[in-house]
Amino acid sequence: MIEICHAHVGQPVYHVKEPDAPELYALVSFNCGQADPERDVMTVTVASEDECEEVSSILLTGRAGLLAWYVENVGYSPDEDIGGLTPIDDLIDRVASHILLRTHESVVSS
Repeated sequence: MIEICHAHVGQPVYHVKEPDAPELYALVSFNCGQADPERDVMTVTVASEDECEEVSSILLTGRAGLLAWYVENVGYSPDEDIGGLTPIDDLIDRVASHILLRTHESVVSS
């Protein structure tokens, strides 16, 4: 589940929750003045819901970086599902949700 917040005017931050990783959330943020998710660098930060403490973070660059991460870690391009470009908000949600699930698995097993 994705929610778009604004840290500053024109500076979106995506807040992502995954029901199968309830103790975690992801924030997807951009460098100041660089907020185009289609092309700019974004940081996906996973944090603990209880402690509001960073658990992990990853840098991805625009749509290309999101798609590359998804293909490498999930095994196929989400664009194949719809036969075209996945809307960027949906793509961010999918990638962040998979990152949350992978982080949840590593936290639970440690």
